[in-house]
Amino acid sequence: MIFKNWAVIIILAAIGLGLGWYWLSIPTVPDGVLAQSGDDATVTLVATLAGAITTIGGSVFGILGKYNDYRKVKLELAEKELELEQKRRALEAG
Repeated sequence: MIFKNWAVIIILAAIGLGLGWYWLSIPTVPDGVLAQSGDDATVTLVATLAGAITTIGGSVFGILGKYNDYRKVKLELAEKELELEQKRRALEAG
């Protein structure tokens, strides 16, 4: 799966943080003042925030996938060590 690649996780996190930073850095318009930009300003704000949430969510999903893989390998390793210990004891006894 593509989300289990560290490079993809890092790129998604960087894009999400960049979009979040952009969203936070957009100047606010004081009350009673009309913005001189077009009607697309609200759409841009919503799209930027949605993009930031989506990409950061994707990177978190990837990190959790990596963590689950790590736990799975750790359990498999413990199981193999237990089997080897049982074989060693069987050889010592026999």
